[in-house]
Amino acid sequence: MGITEGLIFEVAYNLYRKCLTAERKDVVEAFKKAYERETHPISKVQLRVLLDCIEEAEKKGVCRCQDTGSPQFFVTLGSDSGVKADIGRALTEATAKAAVDLPMRDNVFHPLTHEWKPGGNTGWGVPVIWWDYLPGADYLEIMAAPRGGGGSLSWSGSFDLPDPPSKSEAIKRVKDSIVKAYYEEEWFVGCAPGTIGICIGGGSKEHAALIAWKAVFRRPVGSHHPDPDIAALEDDLLNLLNRSGKGNTRGLAVGLTNVIGVHIEVEGGRGSGIALSANCNAVYDARARIFSDGRVEYLEV
Repeated sequence: MGITEGLIFEVAYNLYRKCLTAERKDVVEAFKKAYERETHPISKVQLRVLLDCIEEAEKKGVCRCQDTGSPQFFVTLGSDSGVKADIGRALTEATAKAAVDLPMRDNVFHPLTHEWKPGGNTGWGVPVIWWDYLPGADYLEIMAAPRGGGGSLSWSGSFDLPDPPSKSEAIKRVKDSIVKAYYEEEWFVGCAPGTIGICIGGGSKEHAALIAWKAVFRRPVGSHHPDPDIAALEDDLLNLLNRSGKGNTRGLAVGLTNVIGVHIEVEGGRGSGIALSANCNAVYDARARIFSDGRVEYLEV
């Protein structure tokens, strides 16, 4: 059978519906843990409402948040997948059908004229498709990851490299820069509790910003970087940011959990930059692999 355009359409359609209606199980578990340890009555109610909303949305097959995001996909093309189909067209058509069937809020419009196309959420370069290539892989991997307003909060900055070079001192300066941005520059997580992706380094601000955003989707949420020093920094930042007093209750600075995961990636580059990307409590992320023989594997956590 192989990887046909029709099969890509079918899988992308399923992924888009799934990411908007069914939260990842690891994320739900993180919310449950936050609920169990919460002591503030208002925050506890908010977390209970969040969990109930997730349960009802999956049960009824409806979007769990009114902000269904701007359609985006991550696509990894294996060198041995044998794909000859128009992947972009299949993803665009799958998005348009999912937008009508769910239905999704119309979030895509022309930035200058506010012209929009009802019932499609496509057009003017949307859906955005981020491409990657994997030598030796016999599959096409698709990740549906629409980005809502609460998942579009980013920050970039830098830290002074220590002289002489010291990894421990550099990590301390990175931590200080991020904490300062969070506390003093009012960079925040929208619709908390959310997840923060961080890129240290990177060849450019644009590259670092993309790596930081991809880090948000690390599975399972709260898992660590393989470098033990970076893993320790992730834990330190998680504790520090959750002591910020910003809490998990929208509009009120109360509650113990503002962040459920801090995921750091380190990229080589010329400078000492930092990119941060925050995602709200709606982690829109559903993935599948389509193998060269036509088999489909949906990737659960």
